[in-house]
This record gives sequence, structure tokens and C-alpha cells, in this order.
Amino acid sequence: MPEHRDYDYNEEARNYDATRGGDARATAAANAVHELLPAGSRTLDIGGGTGIVANFLNKLGHEVTVVDSSAEMIRMCEARGTVPAVHADATSLPFPSSSVDNVIMIWLLHIVEDPAPFITEMARVLKPGGRFVTTVDKLQSSKPGHTRARTDAPELISRLCQEVGLAEQAPSSFVGYGQQGEPVYQLAVFERV
Repeated sequence: MPEHRDYDYNEEARNYDATRGGDARATAAANAVHELLPAGSRTLDIGGGTGIVANFLNKLGHEVTVVDSSAEMIRMCEARGTVPAVHADATSLPFPSSSVDNVIMIWLLHIVEDPAPFITEMARVLKPGGRFVTTVDKLQSSKPGHTRARTDAPELISRLCQEVGLAEQAPSSFVGYGQQGEPVYQLAVFERV
């Protein structure tokens, strides 16, 4: 299973929401994603952690399932009791090919060593005409001038998505309310052709 950089998310799970902007940031993310997806769509939230963003998307009428590789994050999501949660590796999803209406990855690709297997697997399960929405340049948004390799650089994610048959759509953004400095997070949007 591909490793995440810097964090042990099993250890971080209990305090994750409180230390990352809580409901304010999650609501802003959900509202921005909601505007980019068809109403009432079935959406897979890969790397959805505690389910906080999925919970707000669910309230906006989307049928969301969270997938996360951290057992503790999944436990926290299940305790929330609002959306289904699946403990799985994002590079080997337990879903049939072309079976998911939409896929989101919010605050995921900046923590992986190589985004390519994540993009490839996401594209496998995404239906033709389905949308993929992901945050890009997360660290640049919240910590300008950081020096870590940008595994969620917009140009890299765009190239990887094009290689798996996704067409880039108009981007979007939202403010990370509840976080110091209230960073503006960028959303890249793609559609499977």
C-alpha cells in the first residue's frame, strides 16, 4: 500500500477535525464541491478520513461513501453515523470498474509519495461522464513557500488525469475557514470522457 508522508493517521484520527478547521473548513469544502457535482449524485470520497466533508455533502443531497486506508479514521467516520465508510487502499478500490458517479479527493494528494496510482484507480471506478474533484497545491495554499515536493501540483494532476482519459474542466476554490490565515484552497475538476 502506498505510504502517506509525515503523518500517522491512525494516531491523528481522534484530533484531526479539531486541529484542521473543524466544521467551518469542512462546510466550505462541501459547499464548493457541491457546486461542481450534479445534484443528488453518488460520490466516492477517497481519503475521506473522519467523514466530516462527506457528512456535509450528504446534507446537501449527495449519496457519499468514504474510503480511507486508516482504520482509526474509518472508525471515527462510522461513529459519526451519517455516511457509509470503507476501509480500503485507494490504489485498490473494492468497487467495480465504471461504477461510481463522481469521485472526490480533498486534502489527499499532497500527502502521497506518487499520485499516479491514486489517479489511475480513481479513473477505473469513475463512470463515463463522471466528475473527479480534488484539491491541488494544498501546501502552497496554507504554507506559501514550503519546500516539499508538490505531489498535488496542478500541472502534474492535470497531466495524470489526461493520461487516464479525463478532460479538465473549469477550476474552483474555497476559503479554509476555521484555519489560521484562512487559506484559499484550489480545486481541480475533471470529467471522464
